[in-house]
Amino acid sequence: MAFGARLASSRAIERFFAEMAWYPTALLPSQGVRREAIDDRSANATIVDGRLTLTLVFRFNASGSRYFSCP
Repeated sequence: MAFGARLASSRAIERFFAEMAWYPTALLPSQGVRREAIDDRSANATIVDGRLTLTLVFRFNASGSRYFSCP
């Protein structure tokens, strides 16, 4: 696969993963997402697609609302 096609593919997966936050059931381990606690207010969520591994850091504020960032 050419570099441009790989880049487009990885960007599509990144967007898909980021949008999964709006569909919490898509972030379940049964859907291929590996979750790991960092501390009491943040966790890593990782997906693997072929050679691409993508991790998002989900952070939670004191009221339990979530937001995420790339590490």
